[in-house]
Amino acid sequence: MSKLIFEGKVSSAVNYLDKQATQGGILKMTDDIKTKLESLHPEPAPTEDGFLCKGTPPLPKSVIFEAVTAQSIKKASLDTNGAAGISGGDAEHHRRMLHSFGTASVNLAEAMAAMGRRLCTEYVDPELIEAFVANRLIPLDKGAGGVRPIGIGEIPRRIIGKAIMVVLKGEVAQAAGATQVCAGQEGGIDAAIHAMIELWEKASTDCLLLIDASNAFNRLKRVTALWNIRFLCPPLGIILINLYRRPARLFILGGYELKSQEE
Repeated sequence: MSKLIFEGKVSSAVNYLDKQATQGGILKMTDDIKTKLESLHPEPAPTEDGFLCKGTPPLPKSVIFEAVTAQSIKKASLDTNGAAGISGGDAEHHRRMLHSFGTASVNLAEAMAAMGRRLCTEYVDPELIEAFVANRLIPLDKGAGGVRPIGIGEIPRRIIGKAIMVVLKGEVAQAAGATQVCAGQEGGIDAAIHAMIELWEKASTDCLLLIDASNAFNRLKRVTALWNIRFLCPPLGIILINLYRRPARLFILGGYELKSQEE
């Protein structure tokens, strides 16, 4: 079901939920649902000094981002799928704009590449990219009274992000190390699934413990993470600060709005 959502097939995902379970689908917004969504995006908590890396963060080599070009933007668009964000343009719409209109498409790709390079090499006023980082929020029925919020960002942000990650793949994999199995590995989640299946089929396996994490992304202390990333993976520091130092706006059908913030 989540695969259908991320591919932009929201209607198919909803139909799947309707067929497979008595509960499911997109929840209608009520005061109770809004309260639950707000609880999943709590106010920031004070930063604890003991979790901060000490010293002066190293300066990243900005020249590496010259590899983010119009061509890499076009290539990234071919690998991008998903539903539309607030603007209403899905992945197929933006692929067409980047590949089907000759010089205009080249100019658009060059502009997106330039924006990606700027986001990676200089600090930008967050008000200037407010629309760029905004998301459409869909509250899905998680069952047992729970809510699963699915945020759908703008396609240009995803395309630019993919082009940047091609440049930084090695640095990210090195920084993540063994703590993140998917970092730098194509189809990493597939490898994790196959590993779990192999583990389950071993005669020595008695049981498996499944844990459903509670919205871990929004429980992360963002200020701490943004400070530490400058030490752990310096090339990623500036763009992550540009994108996450201010809570993004989340728009929900029906005129509701929340902030994507953390504990």
